[in-house]
Amino acid sequence: MEQVDSLKTEKKFKKTEIGEIPVDWEVAKLGDVAQINMGQSPPSVDCFDYKNGLPFFQGTAEFGTKYPTVNKWCNSPRKVAGRGDILISVRAPVGDVNVAPDECCIGRGLAAIRGTKSDNNFLYFIMNFAKKSLVQIGQGSTFQAINKNVLFELTIPFPPLPEQKKITEILTTVDEAIEKSDKVIGKTKDLKKGLMQELLTRGIGHKKFKKTKIGEIPVDWEVSKLERFVSITSGEACKYSKEAGAFSYSVYGSNGIVGYYNKFNFSDGFVIGRVGASGSIQIISTPIWATDNTLLLSIDSNIMEKVYLFYYLQKCRLPQLATKTAQPLLTQKILKSIDIAVPPFPEQKKIAEILATVDEDMEREIDNKKNLEAIKKGLMQALLTGKVRVKV
Repeated sequence: MEQVDSLKTEKKFKKTEIGEIPVDWEVAKLGDVAQINMGQSPPSVDCFDYKNGLPFFQGTAEFGTKYPTVNKWCNSPRKVAGRGDILISVRAPVGDVNVAPDECCIGRGLAAIRGTKSDNNFLYFIMNFAKKSLVQIGQGSTFQAINKNVLFELTIPFPPLPEQKKITEILTTVDEAIEKSDKVIGKTKDLKKGLMQELLTRGIGHKKFKKTKIGEIPVDWEVSKLERFVSITSGEACKYSKEAGAFSYSVYGSNGIVGYYNKFNFSDGFVIGRVGASGSIQIISTPIWATDNTLLLSIDSNIMEKVYLFYYLQKCRLPQLATKTAQPLLTQKILKSIDIAVPPFPEQKKIAEILATVDEDMEREIDNKKNLEAIKKGLMQALLTGKVRVKV
């Protein structure tokens, strides 16, 4: 990013109600430099799950990294945002920000902001930066929310317009890199999904198939219950610590690491969410402690390749197998009865290697995205406070 060469450290500041800012910057109320359009939900009869009218956004459920995803349309909108307007969540969760990709209808969970005396893209980054303040204001209400007056009165740092545009250029460059990374991750997820469907049902290079109770599979594959390949036990509760000690082991709950403990009760196989995040699956290869929210699967490695089974159980969508109660529960009985398509052991290994390679590529891209997001956070902190200035 050649724009970084144009940065310089600022030395002259003045004290203001929002903290120290460069002497040639101002403090502005958002309502004085932007138009604020509060959303209003249309009648449900005017809303559709297919394209009919304008895209309709109701809140953060549709938000993406920068642009929302269209799930509904409205042919009689009460409030409309324009292409490029900043969409901000005004109801729990407060403060999340996206950009309207086109003209759209906005419900009461959103407001649209359009710069009048400010660069609109600069305001997008400012509103991201202001999220923490808006969340704190929203928490003061019974139902976490902010109104038009809160947005109007929001005080923001206000550099000269040429500097706003230069700051925007730099931060947009990082945003574009994050969007590109997001697309790579999305395409890799789609590739993995397609490969899993193909490899875990049709295998590698097969020409002849047979019908079974789980669908067509290669003629030299078989179908067996999961209990043939694993032993299943339950995890145990423990009084774990949030901080890691010198001789502690990670404690796994139903959806990942929750703390640390000085003993272990499992070391190789799968931790599967029993209650809570029912059906989540984590592959384990080092000593850990697993809580009573989990089920532990130890695998007979002589007849089943662990990584193959890991992907096969992902394909089985374990969360959907949990009992449909107020607190979904995945039992040992349910797991044991799952039908598994079983290729010859060498083919299990080949399938596992292919899918693991795709996962590794995706993890690298996820790490790349995290690094870019950390860079963006640091640049926003420096540029939007004026601690580092741009040459214009």
